[in-house]
This record gives sequence, structure tokens and C-alpha cells, in this order.
Amino acid sequence: MIEMKELKEVVADVLDMDENDLHDEIRMEDLPEWDSVNAVRLMVHLESALGVRLPVEQVMKAQSLKDMLHAVTEEVV
Repeated sequence: MIEMKELKEVVADVLDMDENDLHDEIRMEDLPEWDSVNAVRLMVHLESALGVRLPVEQVMKAQSLKDMLHAVTEEVV
């Protein structure tokens, strides 16, 4: 099972952020670098780092890291 820590590592890497600045309830739209380009980059990184393939709609629908973790755990390949 994928843990929040793993997701935070990938998100921090994609958005070039400090992992410690991310908390479970942080809203994706509040992340300084969150945009559609980084959403696609996140999808690619999730697939390569965690073996998870998510549809664009699911990534864009996630409002928080907690939502993203829920989507990721449902889509584990």
C-alpha cells in the first residue's frame, strides 16, 4: 500500500518543494507551482515512482493531498 510519505516525496520532487511544507490537508490549488503542466508531470512521476497510472481527470479533481492519496491507492497497478 502506498503511504502519504511516498506521495509527499513525489509531489515535493515534481513541484520542487520541501517535503516538510506538505501536510495531508493542503489544497492542491494552494501549492505555488500547481498547474496543469505539473499535474501531468505528477502523473508521470506517480507512474514511474509508485507504479500508479491515474487519469488526468482524477488528478485534477483531487483537492488535497489526502484526496490524491485516496485516488492513488484506488489505482495501484
